[in-house]
Amino acid sequence: PMHHRRGITVERFLHIVLVSAIVVLSLFLLNAVRDVLLPFVVALAIAYLMYPFMLRVQRVVRLRALAALITALIALLVIGGLVWLVADIITLEVKELRRLLGDRLTTDSLMGEAMALEHQVLGSVDANELKAMVSPERLQELGQKAVPGFLKGVSGVLGVLATLGTIGAVALYTFFILMDQERIIDGIRSLFPSRSRGLLKEVVQDLARDLNIYFRGQFLVSMGLAVVYATGFKLIGLPVGIGIGILAGLLNMVPYMAILSIVPATFSAALMSLDTGDAFTAIMAQVLIVYAVAIVMDNMVLTPRILGKATGLPPAMVLLALSVWGSLMGLLGMILALPFTTVLIAYLKRYVLEPAPQDGTTSDGPA
Repeated sequence: PMHHRRGITVERFLHIVLVSAIVVLSLFLLNAVRDVLLPFVVALAIAYLMYPFMLRVQRVVRLRALAALITALIALLVIGGLVWLVADIITLEVKELRRLLGDRLTTDSLMGEAMALEHQVLGSVDANELKAMVSPERLQELGQKAVPGFLKGVSGVLGVLATLGTIGAVALYTFFILMDQERIIDGIRSLFPSRSRGLLKEVVQDLARDLNIYFRGQFLVSMGLAVVYATGFKLIGLPVGIGIGILAGLLNMVPYMAILSIVPATFSAALMSLDTGDAFTAIMAQVLIVYAVAIVMDNMVLTPRILGKATGLPPAMVLLALSVWGSLMGLLGMILALPFTTVLIAYLKRYVLEPAPQDGTTSDGPA
């Protein structure tokens, strides 16, 4: 009996090379426009999550444009409300931080230092030096130094305007995507040959499913961890503990990034040590216990119950995916790294590493 071997033909090899080249080129293009693309991706995520709600609204108001507008406004109001709530909590924490710093730097000590500095300055400046300070050359030099500060202030104002513009762009993108979501999908599908549309539909459905499972699950995990961190820090009396806990939870949207919040936690522990007189090492040990409890809750309770085996990637592969996608697309790449990698590996296994046998042949059947 003869055995048929399954190998990679020249046509399949060229197809793999072409697809790989297209993927690499697409990644470089995404990297080049990632700053412009970020508002669109945020709007796309909002529109995707709010699409079922918009359909319900449309059944009530009948008009698609009105339903899309109402949905976009509700989404922005909800997000704005959450941001306002978090900002209000952090403002209260910052006031407490200012109180602690104010206790360390009392008004009397500051006034004493200011009077000593005034005496030192007035006693060391004579008339000739004073004339030199107000000379045209000196004024020109001061003007040259003041211009960068003025420009920095202007750039700060422009930064605020740019932020408002980004929020407006997200709102507009969300509205138009909700308006024409089906038309957009059909337009993207029409760009591909008819024989490839079945595979394209399968890839898009798998990617949408994985993104849906991952982002909703990761958001719930992050919110749960924010509660754990904030509660733990509040119980040990850490200054700005709620704010640091919320920050740690938000950072957890990117796996393993919550550990970065240990920097402000260490600074806050140092302030607490100065305020209470307790040993810094004892306070820091309590902070580390909170982190340990949060990590155990994440790995043993939250992630298994909410995400389960959604990605199935080992820790080493997770770190590699974060590094590669992060270098290609920055923060956006790190957020999308795990679902993209999961889908990519699944299709590599299905169509490259384990190609299906051709019709009429088997791997070990007789000729």
